Amino acid sequence: AVVVLASATPSAESHQAALDGRHRLLELPERPTAHPLPRVSVVDLRGPRVRAFLSQLLANDVGRLQTRGKALYSCMLNERGGVIDDLITYFMDEAWFRMVVNAATHDKDLAWLRRQAAAFAVEVVEQPDLAMLAVQGPNARDRCHALLPAAAVGPLREIKPFNAIRSEERRVGKECVARCRS
Repeated sequence: AVVVLASATPSAESHQAALDGRHRLLELPERPTAHPLPRVSVVDLRGPRVRAFLSQLLANDVGRLQTRGKALYSCMLNERGGVIDDLITYFMDEAWFRMVVNAATHDKDLAWLRRQAAAFAVEVVEQPDLAMLAVQGPNARDRCHALLPAAAVGPLREIKPFNAIRSEERRVGKECVARCRS
C-alpha cells in the first residue's frame, strides 16, 4: 500500500524520514491546481488582561510565553472545549500578543475572538497592512537575507524557531519578523 503525506510545511520528523530514506520526498515546483495559496491574517490582541483571555481561549498554556517574541502553536477552543481552529500566538509584551489565524476561517475566528475578548476588555485589531512570507528549503533563509540591507541580516540570523523580533528597519518591515521552523 502507498500512503501519501502531503504538506506545504512538513514536520521536521517527516522531512528527516524522507532524508533518511524511510519516506520518499516528492517536490512540486509549482502548484498542481489553479487554487491560490492560502493566506493568513495577523491580529493584535491588547489589554491588561490579554494573558488571562488567552489562557481561557487556547488549549496550550500561554503562561509558557515569557520571552518577548516567543510563539506558541495552539488550538482555539469554543465554550465546550472543542477546537475552532489552530493558530500561532506570539508574546510581544504583557499587554500585547500577536495572533496569526488562517484566512479560510478568518471571519469565523475573528467573530469568536471579538465576542470572547469583550469580557476581558481586550482589544482585537486586525493588521491588514502586515504580511507574512513563508519561505522554505535548505537555502531559503540565505536567499532572503541576500535581498535585505546588510545591517538587517545580523539580527535576522539570530531568530530561533517559533520566535519573532521587532524591527525598526523600514526596508525589512517595521513591525515584526518571525521564524516558525528550521
